[in-house]
Amino acid sequence: MKTINSSDIFDAAKLEGIALGLVCLNSNLLIFGLPYSGKSTLAKAICKTDRRFRTLEDEEILSEKDHKAILGKSKHLWCVGHQFPGQLQAIPDSELEAFVSGMGLDASDWVILRIEK
Repeated sequence: MKTINSSDIFDAAKLEGIALGLVCLNSNLLIFGLPYSGKSTLAKAICKTDRRFRTLEDEEILSEKDHKAILGKSKHLWCVGHQFPGQLQAIPDSELEAFVSGMGLDASDWVILRIEK
């Protein structure tokens, strides 16, 4: 699990470096953060840096069931922002991993990122 400082996301020079480092992981990315922490900004920067990545914002999706179906089977790498469960930034890593599994995703296929303010 990686942690990113929210203020770094809003610094253009640092954001570019963060995005480059994350695309080098060559893995699906699940970004957890509080509202307005920079989840979407980071996801868009990653997708702009490497066209293999997609976000759910790129797709017209109607339901949570569709989210799971698309995220589970795709030729693309995914970069998805999600709010912390219960809006609790201090949630333990093990609970975040359990939350990801509860979404129907294999946590081993995803790099889980935390954005902290």
